[in-house]
Amino acid sequence: MDGPDYVEDGDKGTIGLGYWLMNVAHFSKGREMTPLYNKISFTVLAMAQKARTRRFLKAG
Repeated sequence: MDGPDYVEDGDKGTIGLGYWLMNVAHFSKGREMTPLYNKISFTVLAMAQKARTRRFLKAG
């Protein structure tokens, strides 16, 4: 998928290329996880694609 952006890796605590994600999960008292919502921000990906296109057109 095109359009990675600089994001924080929560596991490593570093900044690297990735995608803006929003994940919402519910954990019960018995530690069972239920995924409730998962979304990738295509708005951010579209903005990144537009920026790349502008840079390409300027260089051409």
